[in-house]
Amino acid sequence: LQDRDEAVRAAAGDAVKAAGPLDDGATTKLADGPSSPDTTVRAQAAEALGAVDAPAEHAAPPLLEALTDANDVVRAKAAEALGKIGEAAAEVAVPHLVRALRDQDSWVSALAAEALGEMGVGDGAVTGLVRALRHVNAQVRANAAEALGKLGAAAGRARGALERAAADPEGAVRAQAVRALGALGP
Repeated sequence: LQDRDEAVRAAAGDAVKAAGPLDDGATTKLADGPSSPDTTVRAQAAEALGAVDAPAEHAAPPLLEALTDANDVVRAKAAEALGKIGEAAAEVAVPHLVRALRDQDSWVSALAAEALGEMGVGDGAVTGLVRALRHVNAQVRANAAEALGKLGAAAGRARGALERAAADPEGAVRAQAVRALGALGP
């Protein structure tokens, strides 16, 4: 990941992602990637941290830092990786992902909503996801509705917002809102 040639760095990132679980030493080295001066390395390291089953205590801190990166691809890969780590990172990640729902880049916001759904915990996430149901971007709205559905009963207070989202002008948003309402139960 530190080679001077971008193609080599990209190949190394792909190899790490394909390797599967890493030992603590390799995970620690990979966790240094999001602080690289190279945008490609930062993005690939963030993505790899979510792909290699890195323990949350090693992976979450650099990924949370990457959520504030100047580059939107790095922020998006960090959000996606946190979602893959899931509930193990929820305690520290949820507040940061809720902030990422308001990212200037809609792709980052959409992936943050998706990650919150993968966390499987409602505390702190529901309010941000309900707010995201009013986002200007339809993919963000759809992902927020889907995430609320994944939270199930923990998202019960979102019922009214999901009912409004079920009338959204975009079909994908309506579909996810209806699924989410079904997941909330009666």
